[in-house]
Amino acid sequence: MNYLTLPNEFNGVTVRAVVEATKGTQVRREVTNNAPQFFPVTKIHHIPFFANYGFIPSTLDGDGDCLDCYIIGDTLPVKSVAIVYPRLCIDYIDHDGQDYKIISTLDPYLSDEEVMMVAEAICRAMGLQITAIQDKEFAMQVIEVCSVK
Repeated sequence: MNYLTLPNEFNGVTVRAVVEATKGTQVRREVTNNAPQFFPVTKIHHIPFFANYGFIPSTLDGDGDCLDCYIIGDTLPVKSVAIVYPRLCIDYIDHDGQDYKIISTLDPYLSDEEVMMVAEAICRAMGLQITAIQDKEFAMQVIEVCSVK
């Protein structure tokens, strides 16, 4: 299965996301454009992930990869595909270019305060300014613009 090109089925409310790192772990099994069917590249992070981490398939961000996606909710195994609710977007530029981080939830009713708390923790861990967090509408626009048709 090529995880990078799974249809993302973006409908303006939910989108598919593929998990590369389970929340609470420091290990990320990265899918790359060179070997998309596997998770061959292992990266060890200095702190545990505050949420499940992965990407939104069939998208292309400014850094040349799929859109990054944090998934707040139950622990999900690596390689799982989940239907998520995008809630916020961290507007971030790294050395490779634009690198948005979509903050999503498994539960559409999770409070805005809880979502913001996790987003702020992610920003602190990444060394980002809190002002880099954008609202749900911006997140939806980013997903739409980055979707590969």
